[in-house]
Amino acid sequence: MRKSIIFSIFLVVVLASGLWAKGAGTSGAIILEQPVGARACGMAEAYTAVGGEIGVLHYNPAGLISLPNRQASFTYQRGLADDNFMSLLYGQPTRLGVFAGAFSYYTAGDIELIDLDGNEWTAKAEQDFVVLAGFARKFLENLPMGINLKLISSRVVEAESGTAFAVDLGGLYHPPLEGLAIGLAIRNLGTELKFISEGDSLPLTICVGGAYERSFGSRKILLSADFPFLVYEQILTPAVGFEFDWREMVQGRIGYKFNSDDTGLAIGMGFTYQNYFINYAFGLADKLENGHRVSLGVKF
Repeated sequence: MRKSIIFSIFLVVVLASGLWAKGAGTSGAIILEQPVGARACGMAEAYTAVGGEIGVLHYNPAGLISLPNRQASFTYQRGLADDNFMSLLYGQPTRLGVFAGAFSYYTAGDIELIDLDGNEWTAKAEQDFVVLAGFARKFLENLPMGINLKLISSRVVEAESGTAFAVDLGGLYHPPLEGLAIGLAIRNLGTELKFISEGDSLPLTICVGGAYERSFGSRKILLSADFPFLVYEQILTPAVGFEFDWREMVQGRIGYKFNSDDTGLAIGMGFTYQNYFINYAFGLADKLENGHRVSLGVKF
């Protein structure tokens, strides 16, 4: 009964977030659309029901509950259009639940400008940062839920700045079938990113995902699928991912994203040594947003 009540409340929030949308259109804050974590990128971001590492924070805060110990991770991405993205994440389990924090920075590269008097100069096209605090807790043994609080700031051509606040909400359900997980997340539910009097909506997304993990001796496979719905754009962008793990030392990954600006194949690999791990991913997208991503992390 309690489980039904919790899920009913969560579904009401999902529906309310959809009603909040003003209709089809576009959204701002490019940094919120950047993939976070090379492991997730290697699986085409089919990550809503995946657990086990701190990168889940940006996809479904409920996944934090799977952290067995403290983790810290740093991700760097260089795109093919001179854009750069960096993210630092930290998570810590406690008796109350799992707490996490993150700081992300994005720059879209330089742009050449010229004024009415013919003066030319170079400026940063866009600079964004996000400060995030997250928390996850088990309400029932197989039903953790989580929340992220976000502060988003954006500066365009080193002249105009905007600020917004947002929350992410997430739930994760583990059915009786061992290794199966089902996730539901609402991402970027918040205020507009305003520049002077004009405002851009954040990329509000409702996502349902599933993951299935199974071991075969020293080998392990992970299958995942996500169905993100971009509320303002009115677009569904499904993704599927696969990971193969050998002796918890070497990982290979592949994924594919559909119906998106960065539609295409993603590949990745990872290495784990004792408490340290490194992940790499590369996206073969239709457009130039994708590039190389590297994540370094430690468990302690």
